Amino acid sequence: MKPQIECTDTITSIAAGPDSFIVGRQSGKVMKYTLPYIQLENQFMLRCRPQQMQMNSDSTKFSIIDINGILSFYDLKATPEGSAPGQGTHLATERKEVWSIIWSSDNPSLCALMEKNRLFVLRDFEPEEPVLSAGYLCDFTDLEVKAVLLDDVLKDPEEIKNIKDMFVEYEAKSLRETREMLTT
Repeated sequence: MKPQIECTDTITSIAAGPDSFIVGRQSGKVMKYTLPYIQLENQFMLRCRPQQMQMNSDSTKFSIIDINGILSFYDLKATPEGSAPGQGTHLATERKEVWSIIWSSDNPSLCALMEKNRLFVLRDFEPEEPVLSAGYLCDFTDLEVKAVLLDDVLKDPEEIKNIKDMFVEYEAKSLRETREMLTT
């Protein structure tokens, strides 16, 4: 019988992209594995303890929400001065009191996040104007963010007449502006 080895650096979050996945540990260490062969490609240290991580659609960046609700981003393609190529860098961009984030499935530079009760769409980490929302993010495609009103579902599930009423769609600023230009 083999002796059991106790792990002191537990896994806190996992995220996957189309060609790789990452594993975040309590110490802030992140390990990147390639798919489909599941080979360790790289390891790097974050400046925080990850609670949630999400990868963008081309696996070049990922977001981190730490245990304090602070959102930050890691660019896997950037090479900071004095470090080896492929190490990437933990970007300086941060947002506080974030509890959910989702990357666009068709645009690697877009993501949507929930900060308190406001929905923000970020394009290259620059926020558009916020929209009040109580929804839980579930999809971001074609410049539309879909959210489910989970609190309403859980409040009285027997009273839901139409499940489609529990979903809300928000348009990104560029889509709204394009629609306005087409109608005028």
